[in-house]
Amino acid sequence: MAQRPPERHVLWSSLWIALFCVACHRGASPYDQALARATEHARRGELEDAQQDYKNAHDLGRDQDERVEALYRALSLKKDAKGLIRLARNHPSATRAPRCLLDAGRIYQRAGQTEQALAAFRELVLSYPQSASAPSGLREILRELLSQDPSGGASLAFLAQNRTHLGPLDEEVRYREAALLESSDPDAAILAYEELARRYPLPEGVFADEALLRAATLRRARGDIDGALLVLMEMKKANEKALMVGSYTRSSYADAAYLYATVLRDDKRDLGAAARAFEAFPSEFPKSRLRDDAIEAAARVYLMLGEGARACATIRSLADVDPESRYRKKEPEFCGGD
Repeated sequence: MAQRPPERHVLWSSLWIALFCVACHRGASPYDQALARATEHARRGELEDAQQDYKNAHDLGRDQDERVEALYRALSLKKDAKGLIRLARNHPSATRAPRCLLDAGRIYQRAGQTEQALAAFRELVLSYPQSASAPSGLREILRELLSQDPSGGASLAFLAQNRTHLGPLDEEVRYREAALLESSDPDAAILAYEELARRYPLPEGVFADEALLRAATLRRARGDIDGALLVLMEMKKANEKALMVGSYTRSSYADAAYLYATVLRDDKRDLGAAARAFEAFPSEFPKSRLRDDAIEAAARVYLMLGEGARACATIRSLADVDPESRYRKKEPEFCGGD
């Protein structure tokens, strides 16, 4: 059978797409074209050609940010940490200045030059605490200090000494501080986590959910079961609010819901409430990695309650939820070999 010629509108669509692409290429500035050529040379391993095109891009830059961008890429290609720091200091108001310091620190880290790396990261977080690179810089500082002093004392001292300079990073500082306090002073860690959640509440707070989950876990470990349940209930309400307004459900909400059911089962010995909590989990968090665990846990609690038929029906529901679940092989245990 002979093929039908393409529809006229398809031909016109293809032509317009081709013309649009040509126009985009022609519309690129000489600076952008030089950057693109440099990137392509770098991808091919043609480093000298890449450096020459980065120099050309710098000379063609229309403002400070464009010129600094070209230099940043050239120095990054050479892994020139000193050059990146010098670039940041020579152009402190450039958009790329904070990233220059972050990358310089990481280059020093990979070379095993710890003190130089820490100096670059400190300069980043203290000079540009509001930048997108600052949180990464702070984490690198604390990681390095913690490796030097596993007690966390050096890390805590750094945060205390520089708190006034780290204002824009306050939420992250509080979270990292609480994490450092967990081993040495868990009660202080609980208070720090819960204070963070009050200052930067759910669902908008970046660390509030993890902070509350850690606080609940610590309260449980210290025997404050009712306190742990209250914190977990707060997270449950935040998740319900997020779902109501169509917001993102965080993975920590699922962890909190599972922990809530576990505390009801193991600490409060309220098996009926625990079974209901585990059974509700899959519908509340259908994509959670804990979904199948919750179904198996619900079935096991029903066995503990002497409700064999319900335990069997619960474990068999995995056939609809996840036919490949590792718990499917446990059906005989719950269903009496049926």
